[in-house]
Amino acid sequence: MYEVVEDGPLDQVSVGLDYACAIRSSDRSVTCWTTTGTMASPVLQPPEGEFASIATGDFNACGTLVDGSLVCWGEDLSGALDTPPGRFEQVATGEFSSCAVGSTGNACWGGFPPLQPPADHFKVLSAAAGYACGILEDGSISCWGDAPAGSLPGGPFRALSTATGHACAVRMDGTLACWGELSVSQVPPEGLVAK
Repeated sequence: MYEVVEDGPLDQVSVGLDYACAIRSSDRSVTCWTTTGTMASPVLQPPEGEFASIATGDFNACGTLVDGSLVCWGEDLSGALDTPPGRFEQVATGEFSSCAVGSTGNACWGGFPPLQPPADHFKVLSAAAGYACGILEDGSISCWGDAPAGSLPGGPFRALSTATGHACAVRMDGTLACWGELSVSQVPPEGLVAK
């Protein structure tokens, strides 16, 4: 059962494991709620601040503040809350690890072993259990950590989402590509085009 959040309007939402968080339009603060009605966790208590973006993982969430700094909250498993200093444009949170892209470099923290991000600048970033992927400035995809098996598809791409064992991305022409451990239900229907 999902709780109805009535303190909107909201600008961005991100769904984690049994919870979700959103940025309020009015003051850029974050509100989090359980999607099961029974969850009691520190991840439901976001810090104060004006947020530019948020990302939710299994047991923790992270966000970039409007000044570019990072903040994470929730369960401090495997260093998940140990945010690096610096100014960042976007953040992605997976099972225990997170990665962020900044104008002066990239960073990953949490997880075991910690992910080592490439030095490239990414337009889009997504993290999952033990790995992360990003869309580079030229539209190609780069992954690091324990990424899904198989060759990365050819792009250029505009959107990306990662999960345990597989990932999907939307090309600039709207066609979809998925790779990794794909069951029949994870293979995109033939002819599917995103708008």
